Amino acid sequence: MVSAILFGVQREVKGKEVLMPSFGPNSQVQALSDQQIASLSNYIFQQYGNPDLQVTPEQVTALRQGGAQPLLARVAGPATLGGRCWWS
Repeated sequence: MVSAILFGVQREVKGKEVLMPSFGPNSQVQALSDQQIASLSNYIFQQYGNPDLQVTPEQVTALRQGGAQPLLARVAGPATLGGRCWWS
């Protein structure tokens, strides 16, 4: 939900293009703040989805910046020394 709002959607469905503009920092429509995107997401979840889900502005900020670092990258990062992995 948050990614669709931040980055927009552009797809082809049954031969027709479907477009929802992005509302992130490079928006051609109107950029929304992290708080506004969190509020909009929460409203949509409450009205049409799972009302127990809650999006925080901090979560939007993390997604805007590419998301959390994957577990494998966190685990493997310290194991790499001098450009070589511990297993090589």
